[in-house]
Amino acid sequence: MQVPRWVHRPLAQCLTPVAHNQQRLFFSRPKFLPTLVFAAKSPVSRPSQLLSSLGRLMHLPSSLTSPRSFTTSASFHGFHGSRRSEAEILQEHLGEGGKWGFVVYRTTYGDDDGWNRVKETIQASSMRGLKAPDLASSLDWVFMDDKDTLDGISRPELRRLFREWAHEAFKREGHRHRRMQIPETVQDSPEAEPRTVYRTVPMLGANSRYIFFIEVDAESLRSIVYDRDPSDPWDLGHVNFINSEWEPQGPPESEEERLAMLDDEPLPPIDGCTDEDVGWMKLKTSSLGISFHLAATYYVEDTWHYDYKRPPAIVDWT
Repeated sequence: MQVPRWVHRPLAQCLTPVAHNQQRLFFSRPKFLPTLVFAAKSPVSRPSQLLSSLGRLMHLPSSLTSPRSFTTSASFHGFHGSRRSEAEILQEHLGEGGKWGFVVYRTTYGDDDGWNRVKETIQASSMRGLKAPDLASSLDWVFMDDKDTLDGISRPELRRLFREWAHEAFKREGHRHRRMQIPETVQDSPEAEPRTVYRTVPMLGANSRYIFFIEVDAESLRSIVYDRDPSDPWDLGHVNFINSEWEPQGPPESEEERLAMLDDEPLPPIDGCTDEDVGWMKLKTSSLGISFHLAATYYVEDTWHYDYKRPPAIVDWT
């Protein structure tokens, strides 16, 4: 059975790891959405280990739980035998009136013709192979082009600007939360037996449009417009794909963690950060189709770490 690369994400829909190392794994939600926080009861070295453990408990095949053992497919045979296209699944996630497509910030100036070609390339890449008219009509790329504000801006400041946009756009565009029921143990009185009740809450996941965004800097523009191989239709350069909710890991919180981190090889700083995850990655522009948008949907839950590669490596979702 061929399974799209994003299928293992639903197993992690109730878990949102936003910081992890060899000793701990924390879970939380985007800042401007209702917050639920979870903590692992035992040390977990990587989210992928947690996912594999869940898969074994649920008796699922490794093809669904291993980030390295799945293949891309245009459709997925669900657990109930139904065959659903990626377009149908994304449309269900968006709900009525939902939009997809990311905000793209231009942070390099002096080449307007090049910027126009970048916009055309991004839009064409996202439409490649898309045969769902309703989904095509809800595709909405937002291109931010303001030299006074964006020329040479730092990524921390770019994150701040994007979060302001996302907060307003989330309300304006009316994206509907998926909802889920979570169990909660309550005890009505000291003498009463504990009982389980279920609360309906917004599902731990939102449209990735409001969490992630794209930066086109000088290197990115050059790769898309000038350095690509014209004989290769999939060579469309790369963009910078940025996680707006990322924060530096910070110093170890215990002596045990400090000693564990001594074994790690020091990494060169990127934006002044020496963490493995610096909150953004280079992504091939040819990857910006429906499959990647589905993957990014589950990055919200946070499967970001499964596909993340530290720059200068480039992530390829084609």
